[in-house]
Amino acid sequence: MLDLALIKPRLMGPNFKRLLKSLSLTKWRVSKDCNITYRTLINWQAGKTTPSDELAKRVGKYLGLIGPEDAEIRDIEEQIIALKSRLDRIKEKRVVKNK
Repeated sequence: MLDLALIKPRLMGPNFKRLLKSLSLTKWRVSKDCNITYRTLINWQAGKTTPSDELAKRVGKYLGLIGPEDAEIRDIEEQIIALKSRLDRIKEKRVVKNK
């Protein structure tokens, strides 16, 4: 299972700066290729904000921190959770209706 808690610290503060340097990438290039604002990346590097799960997956995949199959597994797990929640709500409605 993909643990974003292990990925997010690599996308923040000096870790993020070192990672980009090691890959010869700029924040501008990452922002354009990942369709997120440059300001967001500046805030991550400054430690002002933490990446959301969605952005951590997107940037982590782009930077090679997450393999394509890891991202796909995470997406499927999120869909399963959403479907279970939806199923629970439907079951609750049935119980209330049958009373």
